[in-house]
Amino acid sequence: MNHAHKEVVGISMRVLIVEDNVTIQKVLEEYFRNKKITVQIIDSFSKFETLSSLNYDWALVDLDLEKELIGLQVVEALKDKVPSCVFSGHEELDLIKKAYDLGAIDYLVKPFTKNAMDALCERMSFNLSSKFDKEISSKLFISSPVFLEELKQMENSLLSKRPLLLLGETGVGKTHLAYLIHKTLYKEKDSFIHINCAELNESLLESELFGHAKGSFTGALEDKVGKIELAHGGTLFLDEIASISEKIQQKLLKVLEEGTFSRVGETKERKSDFFLISATCDSLESDVQNSKFRKDLYFRIKGLSLEIPALRGRKQDIEHYIQFKLINSARKILIDEEVMDKLFSYPWPGNMRELNGVLDKFLASLNARITSKELPSEILNYKKQSLELLVNKQLKEYAQEFGLASLVKLIEGQVVKNALLENKGNVRDTIRTLKISSNTFYRIMNFMEDRFEK
Repeated sequence: MNHAHKEVVGISMRVLIVEDNVTIQKVLEEYFRNKKITVQIIDSFSKFETLSSLNYDWALVDLDLEKELIGLQVVEALKDKVPSCVFSGHEELDLIKKAYDLGAIDYLVKPFTKNAMDALCERMSFNLSSKFDKEISSKLFISSPVFLEELKQMENSLLSKRPLLLLGETGVGKTHLAYLIHKTLYKEKDSFIHINCAELNESLLESELFGHAKGSFTGALEDKVGKIELAHGGTLFLDEIASISEKIQQKLLKVLEEGTFSRVGETKERKSDFFLISATCDSLESDVQNSKFRKDLYFRIKGLSLEIPALRGRKQDIEHYIQFKLINSARKILIDEEVMDKLFSYPWPGNMRELNGVLDKFLASLNARITSKELPSEILNYKKQSLELLVNKQLKEYAQEFGLASLVKLIEGQVVKNALLENKGNVRDTIRTLKISSNTFYRIMNFMEDRFEK
């Protein structure tokens, strides 16, 4: 699914701008006025200290006011009162870390683009939204505005307990997300019942799900309550649902349609009312087409669906998780810059599960300073694919239909757009990273804007 950039308009919020540059003040004032966002601008720390009220939804703070870096005191004063974003020409990593440590929740480097400001407003609006969004964004370590917007749009439907299907590669955190949704939306006293369908054969899975009566088969020495029965009033999470057999599919469909089931070896019908979350790393649509998965069951479990993005390419999320892991560890270690570069460029086929395992290995190492010697061989020796391997059938077909020149422009636009996102909207960093001129950058960005407008 392709998602065009969503314009941020009509967000009801009040923003405090702490900035002493008159030109930037005017640019920001016009930008927020067009978004129908109320702003108050102050140009010094001394004026900030005289504010009688901090009735703002968030603040945009320049670090250099009357004197260099005094804006950090503003950030610190706002901590736990008003969410703040640093807006500065400073790009030193130590300074960025200090701003976050003092309470900033975002950091935007000057000069800025309209797209960067739009993305900032989106992130801030998510931070100001319900507890649901805050819990998910802070604990799942996914900053993608598209993903979070999809999640936010689902909240009311999830409260009505429409079935949810989680998609995504192995290790992206489907189980973690399922539990977060259960814990955040429903009472903690309600049961969260989890079963991995791929770990059991058909007969064992049937017994685990539906329960069994004493003597119904060899080894059934007593009655057993199944997961479906235990989930009554709570959440049932079926991981790797694509692996279940035709027989189990049919019995599960009956539960979802009628709310009733029978234990193995008995005819008595029992009732269970639960919120169903299913998950798979396989393509259920393909399984339906190949008659491996029932179409009627597929549409039952797919009341809502949400795909968790893979970790590769999510440099900001990787960085945030590493910081979180190290900060919350009793043992403090230092990771060399060369190692960090390797962690950022590695595609993480095992996603968050693999990253977490590598960080656990670092923390258990005999060495407190982590060098490349501590890296697993697959990360140390990883080299990016050549461009030739990435030219797939879809790209060739696009070139044949629209021409090679159009394809090249489209690829340029996507590469620049992704680089700009990774560099948090910093144009200078993006230009330097891609080794292009500023004229080339703006030519490409103008092409992309014209393309979306059409």
